[in-house]
Amino acid sequence: SSDLVAPGLRVEAWASEPLLKDVTSIDFDGSGRAYVVETGRRRTSVFDIRNFKDWVEDDLALRTVEDRARFLTGQLATNAAFLAAATRGGRGGFRDFNGDGVVDARDLQVESERLRRVWDSDGDGRADQSEVLVDGLDGITSGVAAGVMVSGGDVWMTCVPDVWKWRVPGTKAGQIEKGKPLLSGFGVHVAYGGHDLHGLAMGPDGRVYFTIADRGASVHTREDANVSEPDTGAVFRCEPDGSGLEVYARGLRNPQELAFDDLGNLWTGDNNGDGGDKARWTLVLPGSDHGWTIGWQWLPGMGAWNSERMWHLRGSNTALHVVPPVAHVGHGPAGIAFYPGTGLGDRYTGSFFMADFPGGLRHFRVEPDGAFYRVKGAGAWLEDNRVETMEGKLLWGLSPVDVAFPPGGGVVVADWVEGWEKTGKGRLWR
Repeated sequence: SSDLVAPGLRVEAWASEPLLKDVTSIDFDGSGRAYVVETGRRRTSVFDIRNFKDWVEDDLALRTVEDRARFLTGQLATNAAFLAAATRGGRGGFRDFNGDGVVDARDLQVESERLRRVWDSDGDGRADQSEVLVDGLDGITSGVAAGVMVSGGDVWMTCVPDVWKWRVPGTKAGQIEKGKPLLSGFGVHVAYGGHDLHGLAMGPDGRVYFTIADRGASVHTREDANVSEPDTGAVFRCEPDGSGLEVYARGLRNPQELAFDDLGNLWTGDNNGDGGDKARWTLVLPGSDHGWTIGWQWLPGMGAWNSERMWHLRGSNTALHVVPPVAHVGHGPAGIAFYPGTGLGDRYTGSFFMADFPGGLRHFRVEPDGAFYRVKGAGAWLEDNRVETMEGKLLWGLSPVDVAFPPGGGVVVADWVEGWEKTGKGRLWR
């Protein structure tokens, strides 16, 4: 309804099912075509450690993706009926996907993640065409695909355990041959659902930046080295061809996307651990540690994460070895973007946009505060999820997973539509 849209703006459905479904991430090319990541594996072929508490100690001991593959294969060989029953609480659930009468590891290789392209072919302002560009991301260790970036004629996509790169095809070019991933080794742990490989952004230095949640990573690089952060979330960067991989920052829990501001500062929204802590708006500095490790999730009171107030702001954070968050914003940070300066009017100049799941699209600015930053005019509105007030909100009353600025103006929000399970629905609101 109109009272859920910021004054002076209007909203329209730019694309919806059957053109797309179960959307996790979006980006646009220079022609205004949307590149849409869709999940087919969420909650059914990707396990959530919360459903398998007896796995926790074994899971924490995993050091590589290969370790996780062996662990899952072993569990499915000995306890397939339990796994199938334990994941059937939502819509669907893990089951005999290949129809061979046996529930085993082969059933993890049926459901797939996809990359789809959606566009407006007749120029009437609404999408009317779509095609699947990539399918078959369906390995035993494959997670939920959760990141996409289009830049300079190339498209990058993240899907645990891999970072992929392809050339952008021409119109109606058919499916892309997958080939080999650019990098592999992300997603060491089973971990919480939704803790994925995502956050693709092109840096002002021409390098590709991306994030892993606290599922961790152990990557054998193109230079025959090992880059390992198995027990925490991190920001990585590499050259566009995958070379030069390095850890840029560590100690994050579930940073779902990255955004550079017009000064070249790197920002993310990090999710809370459901233990009394809050979601965080974080300045990501090179070499920084932000305090989180996957072990905190399982300690009484989340251990030092709470007792040393690692998630608190500067005024009350007693863990002086970590970079504190700049603000507590929202409750479920998903996609974020920095306003490019055109498309919505000058009143949004310098603003960040954040998809807060579920709820809607927030906007806010930061300003210098000594050697650090603060959110301008910070107050209770930063965490307010009510629909009665639209302060700091651009569009409310949806389940947004990502936000992007198309070249034709305006802003586009990707909407999961409802709940946490796959619904076969998906909307792109402009």
